[in-house]
Amino acid sequence: IIWCATNEGLTMITSEYMEYIPLATSYKMNEMRAMACDRQDFIWYALENRLYRMSLRKPGRRSLEMTLPVAVTTLYVDIEGRLWIGTLGRGILYREENGSVTAVTDVPQLNNENGLSITGTDDRLWVSGLNGVEELSYPGQFTKKISLLQRHNKRTGVGSDYVYQLCADRRGRVWMATDGAGVCLYDGGVYRHWDSSSGMNSNVIYSITQDAEGDMWAATLGNGLFRYDGNRWYQVSRDQGLQDVNIATVAANGTGQVIVVNGKGVDVWYPKSLQFRNYNNRGSINIDSTSTVLNLSAVDNDGNVYIPFDKGFDVIKN
Repeated sequence: IIWCATNEGLTMITSEYMEYIPLATSYKMNEMRAMACDRQDFIWYALENRLYRMSLRKPGRRSLEMTLPVAVTTLYVDIEGRLWIGTLGRGILYREENGSVTAVTDVPQLNNENGLSITGTDDRLWVSGLNGVEELSYPGQFTKKISLLQRHNKRTGVGSDYVYQLCADRRGRVWMATDGAGVCLYDGGVYRHWDSSSGMNSNVIYSITQDAEGDMWAATLGNGLFRYDGNRWYQVSRDQGLQDVNIATVAANGTGQVIVVNGKGVDVWYPKSLQFRNYNNRGSINIDSTSTVLNLSAVDNDGNVYIPFDKGFDVIKN
């Protein structure tokens, strides 16, 4: 345990809550664009158009795996271990565990798409961008062909063509963080939205995740954070210890904590106390900076959450 003296008193910091992985000089937080962990305990991260891989068993040992012609915008690892790579205006690619890389060319709608988020449900892949959401088939055992199953956009019921993030919940439903239509849930052909009568009072949602208890968390533009318990949305803000209502990333670890990245630091929500533990450059080690890139985090096989800071990755332990 480390005790730090601050202008507000003493702060206790312990490795029970947070660790960090330092990265060498070629790493720059302001070039970080996307992160993901695979089932082999590697963390993948993109610095602009350069894709790196680092073993979580031997932190610090990394390799440059790919250099793309454009910036990487999102990364996702599916249930079969494929790494999906979204790009800035050049569609998507995927990398098999054996190292082979394939560009998705069977879906013309994706050829020039700016990939914002990718997720998966069973045998489906979901890709969001500036033109809505594409619901795709996975490459199968006997064919690598990927087909478009359905488009989800403002016209079909999403309410917006701009979807910042997709989140597949444990029931296989897809939640969409939209610009202009709030939170949209797609469940078996039905789109669901919420308004102020259900507690949600924001139409712009940047980030969305599901915690270990099954509740949904949504980060809004200027209105802080909202938690959905299956019946109603509840605002979580400065009264509960949130440092800043302008949030870039919200993620959840495997034991119930919710990690919130904002301009003033990192806030970790503890459900038993209904309060945040705050990490920032005034009273906590290693949090000297946070990224403004939306939805920039990764979760490993043990449920630990990784977020970038100026000198490497902070690890919010399970």
